[in-house]
Amino acid sequence: MKSMKTVKQAYIFLGLTLAFSWLVFWGPLVLFEIPTISFVSDVKGPWWAIALYIVGGFVPSLVAILLTWKKEFSIFPKQHSAPHQSVYRRPLGSGILALHQASGANHY
Repeated sequence: MKSMKTVKQAYIFLGLTLAFSWLVFWGPLVLFEIPTISFVSDVKGPWWAIALYIVGGFVPSLVAILLTWKKEFSIFPKQHSAPHQSVYRRPLGSGILALHQASGANHY
């Protein structure tokens, strides 16, 4: 069963990466034939097209960070018996609490 979950996660990652690349970043540039940058000619597009082109190259990394963040710091966590249960409902709060606990600081 763990293998099927891994395959499902891989399909989700691939689907999100391709969707963001084709529909948000690079797809509109190609569809509307908007020039960005070229190593062959001096043609340059508008700054926003160049920005979309460059950010589009980081889509796999950004999607991986987003999915990891979603898995680790979910808004609706799994049931666990933590003393600060309300803190775990907020992603930033749970991250700060985890760092605090990992540092070994018990100043309460």
